[in-house]
Amino acid sequence: MRMLSRAAAVCAAGAILAAGAGAAMAQPESQEIDGSVTPWAVPSALVGQVKAEEQLKLQVVLPLRDADGAAALAKAVSTPGSPQRGKYLTPQQFDARFAPEQGTVDAVRSWLSDKGLQVSQVASNRRMVEVSGSAAKVQDAFGAKLGLYSVAGKTKRAVSSPVRIPFKLKGKISAVLGLNQTTFSPQHMRAVPQAPAAGQADQYCANYFGEHNNTDVPQRSQLQSNIICGYNAGQTRDMYGLTEKNTGEGTSVAVVGAYNLATMHEDVNRYSEANGLPPLANYKAIPSSTGTSEGCGDGEDGWNGEQALDVESIHAIAPAASIYYYQEANCSFAGLAQTLNQINIDNQVSLINMSLASKSDELPPAERDPVDSALVQAAIQGISAIAATGDWGDNSSAKYTGHAAVGFPASSPWVTAAGGTTVGLGSDGKALFTGGWETKVHAQTGDKWTPLEGDAGLGGGSGGGQSAVYDRPDWQQKAVPGAGKRAVPDISALADPFSGFSITYTTKNGVVDTGYGGTSLAAPLLIGLVANSQQLHGGERLGALNAALYDLADAGVYTDVQPVDAGFWSSANPENGERGSFLAVVDGAPETLKTGAGWDNVTGLGTPSGQEFLNKLGQ
Repeated sequence: MRMLSRAAAVCAAGAILAAGAGAAMAQPESQEIDGSVTPWAVPSALVGQVKAEEQLKLQVVLPLRDADGAAALAKAVSTPGSPQRGKYLTPQQFDARFAPEQGTVDAVRSWLSDKGLQVSQVASNRRMVEVSGSAAKVQDAFGAKLGLYSVAGKTKRAVSSPVRIPFKLKGKISAVLGLNQTTFSPQHMRAVPQAPAAGQADQYCANYFGEHNNTDVPQRSQLQSNIICGYNAGQTRDMYGLTEKNTGEGTSVAVVGAYNLATMHEDVNRYSEANGLPPLANYKAIPSSTGTSEGCGDGEDGWNGEQALDVESIHAIAPAASIYYYQEANCSFAGLAQTLNQINIDNQVSLINMSLASKSDELPPAERDPVDSALVQAAIQGISAIAATGDWGDNSSAKYTGHAAVGFPASSPWVTAAGGTTVGLGSDGKALFTGGWETKVHAQTGDKWTPLEGDAGLGGGSGGGQSAVYDRPDWQQKAVPGAGKRAVPDISALADPFSGFSITYTTKNGVVDTGYGGTSLAAPLLIGLVANSQQLHGGERLGALNAALYDLADAGVYTDVQPVDAGFWSSANPENGERGSFLAVVDGAPETLKTGAGWDNVTGLGTPSGQEFLNKLGQ
């Protein structure tokens, strides 16, 4: 082998070092934003391209200056026994410590303008910059191709490659929301109205369990009744052991939803008069940044029913609490992050209700993180958040995810996940049973009941299971067996539409009184109970609730929900509205979720036990 002379070797080495130094000095022109591509944006689902001239509105999210420090503080102010417990910050104090600096905002805004995008709004806490522009300019600015994808029968927009930003803005932009149309939906279910034959009183719905029981059908269950018409406010208060002193006085609640029912205040006061409640004194609707809600698959009618359910159930449990309805712009996580950010800025509530969920939390980190960071700020300001876990069990139906999954934002560790129960109240207002809400539908064939298979046999059920993305938090280590990931739900309340809650609201066809259920009912009921606990403790805020809830696991404040042998007869299948003779079997395990002793994936730690829960939660 030919050897280099020493001089030649030195020269060669110098050349290599020089080249290496040059390479080290050369910086890439752009930087990827981690986790910006959604899992469903796959080539096989691509059905088209976004038109170049289509106008898009986006939220450019700026990161907190010390995200890890903020998370640590949120945990400290919310954890029982912590020296910092209850030492919350004001929005101004939070911004001074954690918000992006003005120079960061200026740099981002300047670059966006240079790329031909119009900056329409900058949040007062400098967390979000709202921009708009054509799809062509958006794709040029962020270096990502936009496509149209078929997802569960719907066409949605998404990027097919990671979002990129200039290297000079590295660390100054954490997410660009609105590129992917990742959406959520309300989590309510309406019981299908009964259609009794003329003169057949035993086929009507029941005002309490057993008031009407169709004895012409097989009595499969030990406890059997026609479906409940919808419990009234007094019955629901009895369910949770409330007294006339439990009013939620001095507390305020934010309800997050879409659209806005213009008659809501009038409707809730009509409901109040019929149920012997005081009128709702303080109610205000806060419009979205656009003043509208767009792209919401459940439509205005569906969301109006959700709004009425949330407002009226909170008012039933905490009639003196003030309620603020925050309208979300587009049923996306971009809109949710923006709405939560505005709630933090306003700082006028101590509780946030989110009766909404995705079918899975397998979302891009860049879409989850802005919601999580807003919830971290909420906790630091002492604001508690509760979210519905969903209404279709483990979401493994082929029309949803095709595999077991839990919904977001309920799976966020910064949210209390509301599971669902089925409750049979007797004529005296006392519970004959409380079961986990996982309904298995049986159809009558002759003189027997036959379980229906597939989706037809799933009459709805509380969401539950393990997160795909969040690790198990400290506060779940003891109570939740064998879970390596965040497990949901945390606690539970009435949800089964067969034993649902009666609401009143105005539709296009006039005022209706109807029964509703879903974990969209469980969440606001729990919100009302927490408001009552706050009232007992001088209105003090509680921050993120979960550490305190799990700290009380063995304190006798929960009813440990166990399997029961009960069923509801209905003249319609709740899954598809098919008429006939059906039995909804309580806790029938139609999928993988099942109630059991201790924490379970249907009801969590259990359901609150009256005054014990109210007294001990805020201590």
